[in-house]
Amino acid sequence: MAGESLGRRAPRRRVDRMRELERRVGRLEAELAWLRRAVEADGEDAGAVAVGPCPGCGRGVLVRRRDELRCSTCGYVTFL
Repeated sequence: MAGESLGRRAPRRRVDRMRELERRVGRLEAELAWLRRAVEADGEDAGAVAVGPCPGCGRGVLVRRRDELRCSTCGYVTFL
């Protein structure tokens, strides 16, 4: 009996580990996509600086140009 329960736990642990790895890969893919957008947005204009994720859409990159913050995706704008 003890051998049976250990045999059943091992596959469950593997499944749990796979799910954890899938979540980590998903987070890393999202982070990589955001970083790519940040680099693209930063390269569009000289003097522009990527600040962080857009508070409006959460997908775009908030870019600072002089006294303005603008989203590279949704067009959200706020002035400093």
